[in-house]
Amino acid sequence: MPAVIGISAQIALLLLVARLPGGPLLVTLALSLWALRSQQRAIQALAFTWLLVFANSALTQPLPLEYRLVVIVAAATGVHLRTRLPIPEPQRRLVLAVDVFVLFSVLGSFIVSYSLAVSLLKLALLWLTVRTVVIASTDTNDDRRSQNEWWVAFGKVLILASIPLLLLPAGFLRNARGFQGLLN
Repeated sequence: MPAVIGISAQIALLLLVARLPGGPLLVTLALSLWALRSQQRAIQALAFTWLLVFANSALTQPLPLEYRLVVIVAAATGVHLRTRLPIPEPQRRLVLAVDVFVLFSVLGSFIVSYSLAVSLLKLALLWLTVRTVVIASTDTNDDRRSQNEWWVAFGKVLILASIPLLLLPAGFLRNARGFQGLLN
């Protein structure tokens, strides 16, 4: 239960600060510094960034792409600086699978994309983010149980914090019929 309370406070603080003038920049700097501290915190910073990207627009303003990019690069930098070389075999296979998937997606983009630059930018961000998460999650020295507890608490907070929005118009902001809760 303490993990749920801690994550609840972190999410509430992020959503509150992001609403302030200059808030997205402050949140970006805080998440970037958080991501540089450890591999598990890099994954957490990426999760919080995802939350702010898809947060209900009645609750906060979404992070601009440039700000998201700063957090992604900070997380990738922190993780790659802490990665033991050479990468162990099971982890190397996962990273190779990510690389191959993105390579085929890039080749497909050259064939079918209407806006090649946008497609390549999205693929580069996907590649950097997924590669970072794969390396961080398999190379971390942190206790696996605490990582799992963090993700379960994160999910619980998203669900529990969405419940009060069932009674408010903000919970149905997207199309006035479908419930969206905290997420957009």
